[in-house]
Amino acid sequence: NAFTGPQQPAAETHGERPFLIGVDETVTFAEAPGRVGAIARHLAGEHGVRAGDRVALAGGVSVEHCLALWAVVGLGAIAATMNPAW
Repeated sequence: NAFTGPQQPAAETHGERPFLIGVDETVTFAEAPGRVGAIARHLAGEHGVRAGDRVALAGGVSVEHCLALWAVVGLGAIAATMNPAW
C-alpha cells in the first residue's frame, strides 16, 4: 500500500473523521488509504511510475490533488506540483 508511515495508524485510529475536506467531497481517514492505493496502482501499472521517477501533478488545490500527491510519494517517486493559478 502506498499509504504507509504515520498515515496508516491515523487511518486505523481516526476512522470516519475527516482527513481531507474539499468543496464537493470529504475523504475520511479510513477511506484515504484505499483511495491513495488505487491511484498508486494506476500510476505504477498504467504509467510505469517507480521509485525515483519524477511525476508532474498539474491542477488546483483539491482533494484529488492531495490524494495523488500521497500516491506519488508513497511510490517513492518525486512529485512536481504545478498549479496553473500561480
